[in-house]
This record gives sequence, C-alpha cells and structure tokens, in this order.
Amino acid sequence: VEIYRGDFFCRVERLQAGVIKKIELRETPIDEKNPPSSKRFSSSVWRVIFDHDFQGLLHDVQSESGIRPPEEEETPSKKMIAYGSSITHSAGAQLFTNSYIYTVAKKLDVDVLCKGMGGSCHIHERVVNYLPSEEWDLAVLELGINMIGIFPVEVFEERARGLITKMLTRGKPVVLI
Repeated sequence: VEIYRGDFFCRVERLQAGVIKKIELRETPIDEKNPPSSKRFSSSVWRVIFDHDFQGLLHDVQSESGIRPPEEEETPSKKMIAYGSSITHSAGAQLFTNSYIYTVAKKLDVDVLCKGMGGSCHIHERVVNYLPSEEWDLAVLELGINMIGIFPVEVFEERARGLITKMLTRGKPVVLI
C-alpha cells in the first residue's frame, strides 16, 4: 500500500496475508505550515493506493476529523483512462505509481483511471461498452499482447476496431500503444 498526501509520497506499508494491520494517516512528515506544493492533488487529500493485485478488506475505518470525498478543486481537473495488460496494470513496478501510466499522468497533470487487466486484456464486449461510459478526457489503450497466440488476428482486429471506434465517438483524444 502506498500512502500519499496530495502528490507527496509519504511511505509504503507492507501487508502480510491474513494479518490485520492498522494504518494511521496522521503520521506524516509534511510541515503543516509549509506543505509542499502539489500540482495535481491538494495536500489535504490523503491517497491510499493499493498494489495492482491487492485483495483484501478495509474495516473499522475511523477518523478524528471526518472522512469526506475530495472537493473538485482538490483533485486534477482532467482524467485519463488507461486500459491494457499487466504493463498498464503496473505489474512489475517496484512502486505501483512508478509504472508508465502513472508517470504519464503525473507529466500531464491528470488523474488516472487505471483499468489495466493483467493477463486478461482481451477487449471483451462488456469492456468495450464500459470504458467509453466513464468520465475521462484522454484515453490510453495498450492492446494486443494478451491476445497473441490465443485469438486469431481477425478477432483481435475486430475487437480492437470496435473499442477504438466507440472510444472515438466521445470526441476526445485516444492514444494507442
């Protein structure tokens, strides 16, 4: 689990399967009087980012000052949706947020909606119908690697064409990898 306050990386919390661990967000090296400037996320926004293959339960969430969703001005004004294989899903990155898609998001000053599907990016019809319906300003599609040797080229071409066509109907930029 990566803990951020705004864009400021605070720490990594290592979790052990089957062991309950308490994570306290008030422990922070940020100087409250001079918080670091955040380009994308306000320093009043705590971000708890789980690794790409996280499976777990959150329970007994408590707050001394109240928990609320971030205000619109506390988050990036633009969102990038990313769909692809384990590469997009951040597999293999030492820190989840150091993967290529999160690096691109930082450089573009956008929030990322990561919809990577490690080992199963097969451009299924439900995905094709779902992705365009999300709120996004830019789409990055990393297609094909999970379909090589499993599906005929014609099936990949048909599915990829269908997804790309549907994404383009939004009138927003679509980047293909």
